[in-house]
Amino acid sequence: MRMFRRRRSEDAFATDLVPVYEARQWQKVVQAVLVLVMVSATIGVLGIVVRNSVLLGRMTAEVSDAQQRTTNLHQLQFSAIQLRLTLIELDAGGDPDAVTIRRGLLGRLATVVRLLFPASSSQARQLQEIQTELDRFPWHRLEGKGHDRTVALSAAKVLVAQVEVRVKAIYDVQEKFFYDATRESLEAKRSSENALVVLVSLVVVMAVSWLILLRRRARNRLVLAYAALLSEVSERRTLQDQLSHQAFHDALTGLPNRAMFLQELTATMRPAADPASGPSVVLVDLDGFKNVNDTLGHAAGDDLLRQIADRLRECVRAEDTVARLGGDEFAIVVPADTGHEALAVSRRLIDALMSPITVAGQEISISASIGIARLDGQDTADDLLSDADIAMYAAKKAGKDRYEVFRHDMRDQTLQRVRLEQQLGRAVANREIEVFYQPIVDLSADRVTAVEALARWRHPEDELVSPAVFIPIAEDSGLIREIGSDVLRQACVTVQQWRQTVPGSKDLSVTVNVSARQLLSGTFSGHLFDALRDSGLPPTSLTLEITESLMLEESDTVVAELARIKSLGVRLAMDDFGAGYSSIALLLRLQVDVLKIDKTFLDLDNREQGTLIRAVTELGHTLGLTVVAEGVETTEQLAHVRAAQCDAAQGFLLARPMPEAATRRHLEVAAQLLPAANT
Repeated sequence: MRMFRRRRSEDAFATDLVPVYEARQWQKVVQAVLVLVMVSATIGVLGIVVRNSVLLGRMTAEVSDAQQRTTNLHQLQFSAIQLRLTLIELDAGGDPDAVTIRRGLLGRLATVVRLLFPASSSQARQLQEIQTELDRFPWHRLEGKGHDRTVALSAAKVLVAQVEVRVKAIYDVQEKFFYDATRESLEAKRSSENALVVLVSLVVVMAVSWLILLRRRARNRLVLAYAALLSEVSERRTLQDQLSHQAFHDALTGLPNRAMFLQELTATMRPAADPASGPSVVLVDLDGFKNVNDTLGHAAGDDLLRQIADRLRECVRAEDTVARLGGDEFAIVVPADTGHEALAVSRRLIDALMSPITVAGQEISISASIGIARLDGQDTADDLLSDADIAMYAAKKAGKDRYEVFRHDMRDQTLQRVRLEQQLGRAVANREIEVFYQPIVDLSADRVTAVEALARWRHPEDELVSPAVFIPIAEDSGLIREIGSDVLRQACVTVQQWRQTVPGSKDLSVTVNVSARQLLSGTFSGHLFDALRDSGLPPTSLTLEITESLMLEESDTVVAELARIKSLGVRLAMDDFGAGYSSIALLLRLQVDVLKIDKTFLDLDNREQGTLIRAVTELGHTLGLTVVAEGVETTEQLAHVRAAQCDAAQGFLLARPMPEAATRRHLEVAAQLLPAANT
């Protein structure tokens, strides 16, 4: 009986082991299948990782090549600018060897940049053409003298300016290629990561099955492997996010950069079928930012830009996009603007900048010029941004610290201004600027004792362009330096000839206007000395007119130049007195000899019966200055000027500005009438 019970127990145990054995066999089969699937999935993941790494390496190489080309093109453009500045310095008496060195450096940089492009590419051909034009130019003519050297120098400036423009165009294309390549690289990585996520999801499903079937130890190992895989994916996604942020954001302020700004603007332009609800661009350019960099340093300038960016963020709505385009230029996309939102943002920004900003321990007051352009037929984001840029420059010309809304006539004015600037540059290079002379009458002797030399430009269409039009263009472009020097030289030669050949003109003097750019160059006194020496005109017979705004220029260069001018014996006159800020202290400190009353005083005195003119004249005489009234156009104004005891007067009533030949005849006729008048 005992043996029977033991056998029965063993049979029962054996019977119990059957399902366990079968379960283990089934588990082994499942484990084998899972292992096979896991191995296959792992191989697939590794394949994707390897392929992704190869793709990333190739794209990184393309981005690196594009960045290298962009950097070298920027250096080539900067070298062209340096050569242009060297040519300008050569015009002011610089060293011709410096031009040779800069030209050689420009040629070598052009060769280096050309070799970075495929030989058959358009960029390589353009750079080869640039090198050929530079090599063919007769640089040896710059070492000559006289008119031939001046013409060659002007042609060299034009050539280098064209090189700069062409290199800038290649640079813009390469910069766009760099951003496009970076964006494509990020998109390719994002696509590969999505595929990797799918495979990881498969691994997750397999891991769950593995966790159900395998022992705890095996499950723990899978968990660790899965955690490591997720960690790698997380790190790659983090790296991807960092690269994306760096490619489309400004490193200094954290704002979107130009590439992302244009991308956002393009996206808002697409659905805007109705211009009444289309986007607007607000372009912000800081006024006087360069002074902060020059006086407090670039670190302070960077701090100021960061604080400006913070204030910009506070002035916009949640749906607006604020970006830094570069330097001290910011831009805002205002989507679905009905005509009021962009104006409101601009007003808030101007108000926000009224509060001083603390930088480097000092309170800085800074303003901004703002241009606003609404979507109104523009084809691309660049066109809309360009219109905002035109409006911004209109705001600067209107006095800064304000905003202007783009109008279509502004674009026409800009194009006309560009054409006039090009034509003016050719006129200066070809010495087509004429000098007109307006007589200045001594009121005590009733005779012409001086003339004012005035620049006049006869347009190729044989009509005179108003000085109010071309002088500001010359100031902005820097051509005023060449125009001013040429007018000074011609005036000294012509007036000295009249002093020697026209009866009654042996004591004739001349006044010439001087711009701020001429004095800030630091070389004007040298040109002045040469003009006096070559013409033989006595320094005391020359008066240089400076404006009140120039007198407020506290530059050491201006003060030093004025001191050198006075040391030569040349007289100084303050032009347009009363048109702006007038300082008696500056009159005394700069040793001004002549005070010229602005025409606005004469217009006001028509109501005040000459009291204003009398007061200014008495002030000038008290300071020991010669007082000249400008803009005398009526007999009543002349009577007020005489009653106020001004020393001299000029204006259309007495004589208009005339060409050289007409002025000579005027002096000869005046000399013939003088004896009769005296009798």
